[in-house]
This record gives sequence, structure tokens and C-alpha cells, in this order.
Amino acid sequence: ITMKILFTLCLLSVFLLFTVCCLSKSLPEQDCICSIPLCQTVYTTTTAYNGSGSIPSEINPTKSCLSSGEKNDAWYIFTAQTTGSVGFLITPFNGQDDYDWAIFNITNKPCSQIFTDAAMEVSCNYDANIGCGGVTGPNGTLSPCGQTEPLIPVIAGETYVVNVSNYSSSQNGYTIDFNSSTAIIYDNQPPQKLLMTASCSEKQLSLHFNEPID
Repeated sequence: ITMKILFTLCLLSVFLLFTVCCLSKSLPEQDCICSIPLCQTVYTTTTAYNGSGSIPSEINPTKSCLSSGEKNDAWYIFTAQTTGSVGFLITPFNGQDDYDWAIFNITNKPCSQIFTDAAMEVSCNYDANIGCGGVTGPNGTLSPCGQTEPLIPVIAGETYVVNVSNYSSSQNGYTIDFNSSTAIIYDNQPPQKLLMTASCSEKQLSLHFNEPID
């Protein structure tokens, strides 16, 4: 257990929010409430998502720049550990694939309000793949292709979800890289022991930490 407790999963608040996800779903991360918690800076999806999960109308095409709404998408979630800016790049394995994305602030509002509250969307890009090799994201370096946006300012403690939409509907997959962020967007501190108790028979040891651990 000594080695295992060195690895944190994510903030307790994020963990508790998303434990309601049904384990029977084949692809729960296609619904905002079951977003993938960010615990590292780079994620690779070898096979792209198909469909829009069990809740197919979470994004309102009349209130979001994603004019197609949800389309073969996946959700990611992070809580800013420090104040700064957040950026990422989505790089499809096939440079001809067209990915779009949107970011929503859910610090004080649930996923269910994204459809009706346009103010929750803080950044979005729906440009077509017109020569950037499919690369898109808020990386702060605006390209002539129109597929990139400015970095997103965040405050420590705020929680955001990122929707990645596969307009091309291909199955080639992609990588999403958050290394352009200046803010720390996942818990990189080891868990702290809060309490340790033992039964009178000394056959049971109970350890309590300040956050979930692997």
C-alpha cells in the first residue's frame, strides 16, 4: 500500500460528483456527468467515439458554437489547482479528420444546465479542417486556419468540462494535450493520512485519507 498511496486520482469533490455514473454503461464518458477526470496532461484515444452517450442532447446548437450539438463526442473534467490559464491541443491521428470542441464552467452549475445556459460556455471552436492537419484547441497561438483559440483564464477551485466532438465521424482516434496550460489542472499532491485505527483484536487496520487513492 505504501507505493499505491503515492498516486492520487483526482480531487475528492470531482470523485464524489461522478460516482453516480452507472458502471453498466459501455461509454459513460460520453455524458457530461461521467466526464473523464484529468489526472495527467496527455490523453490518447486510439479509437474515436461513436454516438453521443445516454444523454444525447447536452449541448444546445442554438446556444453553443457547436452547431451540430453533440457529435461522436467525449467529455473531460478538471478542477484548477492554481490560478492561471488552460490550453490544450487535439491532434487527430488522421490529419484530415475534423474535430471541434467546447469548454463549460460547471463550478456553480450542474451539467444539466449546459443546454439552457449559454453563459456556461467559456470557449469553443467549430472551424472546419482547412489545412492545419486537424490540430485544434485553445493553445494561445492563433493559426491562419482558424482552428485555435486564446488560452482560457481560470481561478483556483473552478471546475470545467471539455467536450471533444468528432465531426468527421471517423474511428481514427486522437490525442489531447494540456501541456500548454500554466495553471495546474489536476491534483499532483500525495494524499495525507487523516486517521488510523486498529481493532482490539489487532486483526483489522483502518486508514483514512483526505482524498481517494489508487
